Amino acid sequence: MGLLGCRSRQDVVSSVVYPDGGVVSYDVNLQSQVKQLTDQNGTVHAFDHDLLGREVNDRVVTLGTGIDSTVQRIGLTYEVRGMLQNITSYSSPVVGAGTVINDVQRVYNSFEQPTAEYQEHNGAVNTATSVMVGYQYADGSANTIRQTGMVYPNGRVLTMDYGPVGGMDDALSRVASLIDADGVTHLVDYTRIGHDTFVQAASPQPQIAWSLINGAGIDPYTGLDQFNRVVDNRWFSTATSADLDRIQHGYDRAGNRLWRKNTVAEAAGVYLDELYAYDGLYRLSRLDRGQLNGTNTGIVAGTEDFTQAWGLDATGNWATFDQADTGGPWTLTQTRTSNTVNEITGITGGGWILPAYDAAGNMVTMPQPATPATSFDGIYDAWNRIVSIWVGGLAVGIYRFDGLNRRASKLVSGVLRDIYYSTAWQAIEERLGGSTTPDRQFVWGLRYIDDLVLRDRGAERLFGIRDPNWNLTAIADVTGAIQERYRYTAYGLPTVLTPTFAVRGASSFSWETLFGGYRWDAETSTCHARNRWLNNPFGCWLSRDPASLTLRDLAPAIGLSRDPLGYYRESATLEQPNAVMVRVNEATWSFLSEKVESALASGDTNIYRYVRNNPLVFVDPSGEICVYHGAYLRIERVPGSWPISPPWRKWRCVYELHAVWDDCDMCEYCPRNNQIIYGPPAMVLIPGLLMCNLVGVPRYGLCAQIPGK
Repeated sequence: MGLLGCRSRQDVVSSVVYPDGGVVSYDVNLQSQVKQLTDQNGTVHAFDHDLLGREVNDRVVTLGTGIDSTVQRIGLTYEVRGMLQNITSYSSPVVGAGTVINDVQRVYNSFEQPTAEYQEHNGAVNTATSVMVGYQYADGSANTIRQTGMVYPNGRVLTMDYGPVGGMDDALSRVASLIDADGVTHLVDYTRIGHDTFVQAASPQPQIAWSLINGAGIDPYTGLDQFNRVVDNRWFSTATSADLDRIQHGYDRAGNRLWRKNTVAEAAGVYLDELYAYDGLYRLSRLDRGQLNGTNTGIVAGTEDFTQAWGLDATGNWATFDQADTGGPWTLTQTRTSNTVNEITGITGGGWILPAYDAAGNMVTMPQPATPATSFDGIYDAWNRIVSIWVGGLAVGIYRFDGLNRRASKLVSGVLRDIYYSTAWQAIEERLGGSTTPDRQFVWGLRYIDDLVLRDRGAERLFGIRDPNWNLTAIADVTGAIQERYRYTAYGLPTVLTPTFAVRGASSFSWETLFGGYRWDAETSTCHARNRWLNNPFGCWLSRDPASLTLRDLAPAIGLSRDPLGYYRESATLEQPNAVMVRVNEATWSFLSEKVESALASGDTNIYRYVRNNPLVFVDPSGEICVYHGAYLRIERVPGSWPISPPWRKWRCVYELHAVWDDCDMCEYCPRNNQIIYGPPAMVLIPGLLMCNLVGVPRYGLCAQIPGK
């Protein structure tokens, strides 16, 4: 029997060298699968695959200096049709040894849709006792398998209603209403124009509504300008028509927000309007708060009460930062220096603690956001997840994550809080101290992944009121009365206000969903945005962006090559001798990277900065991808095989920018079919461009549909 001769591969990444000299190295087999990865801390991951090439283990065979050792292996199993079944975290890297730390198990129906997800935070899943999140669907008899409900861990059923039979919502399978477990209470009812542009969301119980229908005549949609940008974001009482919260905006030609007017605050004699300035790269350089003048071009003299200003270097680091707390002289004047990997190396002014980083770029010493002259110390695990924060040897917070990278629990001040999620990575129920009774539950809307409709806490129900950038600006009770308001600095440090806009020291309702719709951790005064933490006063993340490479960088490593027309193609393999075109060219990729900040890799050279220094129009719900405020993002990271590094996994990702989905074939990896996608998406949904186009790992194929094809 002869041996197949093989030559050395020149198109597989063997290492990534960072500007500070740090190296991430890879050992790759003949199938271009990473078998071992060594990061800058010296942590070594070994990856095992089954005979179908699927990853079954991510084992930490060597722990780097200072790395938490609680989880040392993430194991994966698959059901008979190839869909991910169990994602299990273990205490030992040795298969068959150690204990199960936590476990997730999924169950699917005949249409390969998830019907149940068991989430066990202590040991292996036991389907008789483990917490379960359930999903309900139409059975296909009416030519649809659309989702009809979600079952919370405590059994509460949230119904998705499609309106009258034969109506437009029903025909288009658009959810018209979210209905509570009693089958009667409509939590939110939606109104759309076109295929799927939301223009109104009404909650009948408190009699409040968000609306962009603020005019009359043949074009009443005055909440949107001609470019579909929100210019008049109105929340009002449907009982009295009185405004509860109303934010108006003006834009420049590039889509940057120039000003923000808070009409409800102004009517109460409080001036919370804001005026913005940008540098030549559209990065925020100044914020002034007070009362806007009649032309919205300046702040009326004597009304300015807060100012921030930034001087940015070429890659977006804060070279200077000034702040005036009362609108008078600067109360804080800082200069900062950063190194070649954008880590802060010097701070002059204000007496702030200088951050310190480990070799992989995780901030291990950080200024406390509330009192930056004192510090927190952070400990990270082998996946660069912050697992504990300390002050003087005392734990401020201890955090545990499941194998899907979701924060499963947090221990603060001796109180354990278990958090349970939907498959869209939305926290839907929390329990305290191992109780089987919910402490709080969340209902999320359809306009955005962090579109919080309401929070239930015991008998207390509070509805969220949001501005166009998904910041929570107020909460209302079931009578529609405002209970609390919030304002923010440009990078999201919150101030709690009373219903009449007076400063309130702390939330009277332990409110946790604030800036950008992110989770506010009161114990650390930071925002948790799924994969990373945002330190708001610094305007940067606590760790590096693991999705900082571009498609051009990744193409050779993921088996793609460019043809003379500029398209990326899958490389031919023994199993797939005919290369399949990935229909995204260089120009289109550049457009997406610059305008939509999409596809896991925006080409940003700064791996710490928040949303390209423009927090007024961009948000980053995953902690890895920033999107324009008008975008709709639903994303879930699923462990799997990817020949770059542990963060590059299988992803389920759907983007929508007020556009129309083109129907595509029901294939195994298509997001329309709600299935797991192999590899990061190469396209997002943009009007007039590709509708559903995803890069697939060689040997697994891809899903693509071109309009008109």
